[in-house]
Amino acid sequence: MFVLPTPFDSLPGPAQRAITLAADAALFRQDDTSTGIFWVRSGSVRLVRHTTSGIAVPLHTARAGGTIAEASLFSDRYHCDCIALERTEAVWLSRAAILGRMAEDPDFGQALMARLAGQVQKHRRQIEIMAIRSAKDRVEAALADGWLDGSITRFAERIGLTREATYRALSDLVRSGRAGKTGRGRYISVGEGASAPRSF
Repeated sequence: MFVLPTPFDSLPGPAQRAITLAADAALFRQDDTSTGIFWVRSGSVRLVRHTTSGIAVPLHTARAGGTIAEASLFSDRYHCDCIALERTEAVWLSRAAILGRMAEDPDFGQALMARLAGQVQKHRRQIEIMAIRSAKDRVEAALADGWLDGSITRFAERIGLTREATYRALSDLVRSGRAGKTGRGRYISVGEGASAPRSF
């Protein structure tokens, strides 16, 4: 049994369906008919768009708690592929049901807009962090923003650094008192570094 986040928790049972994907399985493909959006319950998926020349362009990686394919609410087709990066559990949320609730219930529409606005803000912060050139400053900003929620290897991949560079940066941050080590592969941000991400 799963509990959907607000405002999707108010959708009727037929408007939601649990889906389990193996690694590398497709949740949907570019140009498939749009039937709904998806909430990622666990695992992670990558959105990839294919150009007319056949080049695959990664667009976004969504992890547990995020929603994807929101633009498909207003399109008859999905604009990209969605591929599971690992075993992933997702929940399909009916496009027709969501659009119907938006038209009938202003509170639902406002709650949905607030959720999507929060996701836009989060993505902007991610872009800001990835633009930091110094490895140590990037690691510090990502650590302060809560990106280290799994292994160091996964953390390094998320911030575009090698595992070795990430470990060096973490060690430097601990030595300088800007981070603390709480266990094997576990670190916390100490204070508010100059490179901490801003809100938009």
